[in-house]
Amino acid sequence: MKPLEIDVFLCRSDNFGVLLHDPESGATAAIDAPEEGPILQALDGHGWKLTHIFTTHH
Repeated sequence: MKPLEIDVFLCRSDNFGVLLHDPESGATAAIDAPEEGPILQALDGHGWKLTHIFTTHH
């Protein structure tokens, strides 16, 4: 079992987004990322495809 890969990136001027990637299944989850552009840029930078979105608050 390979460990999850984690990317934390800046969103807006005061927030962060998090991507969790499972290299074995190819699944990638975005957690509480408030802005589309930075998510897409981070996904593209890794060559990952977004499969899940988790929002823990609104």
